[in-house]
Amino acid sequence: MAPFFFLATANGETVDCSFKGGMPDLVWVAGENTLSFHNYDCNSIYEKLGNIMQSGNIGLSFIRFDSFGERMRINGAVKIDHDPARLAGFVGAKMLVDVTAWHIFPNCPRHIPAMECFALSENVPRPDYTPPYRAWRFCDYARNYLPAGNRQRNFGEASKK
Repeated sequence: MAPFFFLATANGETVDCSFKGGMPDLVWVAGENTLSFHNYDCNSIYEKLGNIMQSGNIGLSFIRFDSFGERMRINGAVKIDHDPARLAGFVGAKMLVDVTAWHIFPNCPRHIPAMECFALSENVPRPDYTPPYRAWRFCDYARNYLPAGNRQRNFGEASKK
């Protein structure tokens, strides 16, 4: 189980790497060479998931920023799952991503800084919690391009426009 990781995707000449964070159960081992993670909507662009859907491949990097400083990399094939029964246990999750690993290998921890994790981001969905207002969703440049359900002030609030 991991509360965050770095996600790398590619599609033709488009390459993207980003941070994915959430609750401690964000990523879990689902089988012998399979892991799964749930995906939240952040900005409704879905660039990484678009790349995954086109290429079917993914790269993940896990880093421990404690005194152990361990790193693990996983490359593999992806399946996207929208099954409501599987999603039911993950507040705010829009889909599940199942990764069948081709390669699982450690990286050198030599230059990883030791840092402490103080608290989850206030934006991480969780039971009995409403994330803060997202002002950018109401800016003219964004509002009309977001799906209606994402023009909300909070996750549980109905669309404003």
